[in-house]
Amino acid sequence: MAHQAFLLLWAEAATASELAPIFRERDEAFRAGLREDVAAAVADGTIRPEVVPDEAAIALVGQLRGIGLQRLLAPETVDTERLRHSVTEHWRRALARALASARD
Repeated sequence: MAHQAFLLLWAEAATASELAPIFRERDEAFRAGLREDVAAAVADGTIRPEVVPDEAAIALVGQLRGIGLQRLLAPETVDTERLRHSVTEHWRRALARALASARD
């Protein structure tokens, strides 16, 4: 229920000037954490060196918010348990170093 309220308010923040700063700040904090994780993984060689941490963070937050809003609008059509696996695998493949590169 709290997730639904958050998503509703987050969507409303796009047009409500009093909500926008709050949700911009929350989104920036979320992206900052993701950026740090991606940058650390690039540094330790887990993620391909050409991955731009800021771009990856923006794309990931966008995907998660989009899935959340779809689930809010049509919960019967969005199986988050199944998506959890496929989305995670998608990001692993998208960010992973090629096996040949990792051995070099």
